[in-house]
Amino acid sequence: MLIRKILIICLALLLTTCHFPPNKLQQVLDAGVLKLLTLNIPGVYYEGPFGPLGFEYDLLKAFADNLHVSLQVVVKKNVPQLLRALDQKEGDVAAARIIITQPRTQAFLFSTPYQYLQLYLIYRQFTKAPRQIIELDNIVIDVVKGSSEERVLHQLRTNILPDLQWRSHKD
Repeated sequence: MLIRKILIICLALLLTTCHFPPNKLQQVLDAGVLKLLTLNIPGVYYEGPFGPLGFEYDLLKAFADNLHVSLQVVVKKNVPQLLRALDQKEGDVAAARIIITQPRTQAFLFSTPYQYLQLYLIYRQFTKAPRQIIELDNIVIDVVKGSSEERVLHQLRTNILPDLQWRSHKD
């Protein structure tokens, strides 16, 4: 009987000392700040003559206002840098027209998409425009290193165009 009472007391002490860390929303509310990681590009975020502008900025600003917290904007140079910063917990959310890819869905949680983007190949004026994928085999493409567009080029080279060439740029 004594052992049973001791066990109950020990169990009660253990249960009262269990501490669960607050979830991300509670952390934002406690800090009073929502940290947004973004890019300085039109339609997403940019400094206008009267302050910050951009569709994704406006969405996150409205969300922060709804939570009664301030919005802190941290601008990164490109999507790979932005995703590294998010992975290293430098911000709470990222908004920058980020294309959803399989590897990214394994590393991050995405909201429901509100827009679908198409990839376009931009070429020099007064040159023959490529009309079919096979025509990319004869040109060198410039792309941002680590971007989802570079991943598409890797897939094209693996599956369709073994001689496809491109140059990856940090910015």
